[in-house]
Amino acid sequence: MSKVAKPVDKRLYKNYLQKSEEMLDVARYAANTSKKNAAVASSVHCAINAIDALAVFYFGRRHAGGHEEALDAIRGCL
Repeated sequence: MSKVAKPVDKRLYKNYLQKSEEMLDVARYAANTSKKNAAVASSVHCAINAIDALAVFYFGRRHAGGHEEALDAIRGCL
């Protein structure tokens, strides 16, 4: 994981998963109503929360720095 990682209780992965699913619902609604900017923003937040859910579940921590560093952390896991 990244140098900028925040420890998180593994049981909390469900919270990040729920946020991801909610953002996906919002993104779908926005896309279906031609709200393109809202669809993109919600999709990005959906992906961030999904990655946090996976990181918390598998590693017990999540990234706590900038978005660019988060991508490096993901690459490091693959």
